[in-house]
Amino acid sequence: MRLQRAIVLDMLAHDGPLTAREMSARIQEVSPQTVSALVYRLKIERLIYISTWKPEGCVRLKPMPAYSLGSEADALRPPRARDVKQAQRARQRFIKRLPPNSVWALAGAPLALAAT
Repeated sequence: MRLQRAIVLDMLAHDGPLTAREMSARIQEVSPQTVSALVYRLKIERLIYISTWKPEGCVRLKPMPAYSLGSEADALRPPRARDVKQAQRARQRFIKRLPPNSVWALAGAPLALAAT
């Protein structure tokens, strides 16, 4: 376990912010669960912190934490993309339900300039 710990700390020192998934891909001898548990322990011991959040492809809607060496405060978690999309869909449903002469119904429509 100490060797794996040293490998993870060395990786973070040389390669900068990495997610647990990126670390487990580089260490072939151990399982991803072992690396995640090790990262959790290192975070509890305040040897690493969340420096940024990285998007992990289009499969995951929420970004993954990227860890760096140090005991600084963790970076704030960004809002999930699904929440933004849900809000946009809810707004579109709200606009569709409004009567055509409502001011709110014109909110998403382009302006039509009258020819004078």
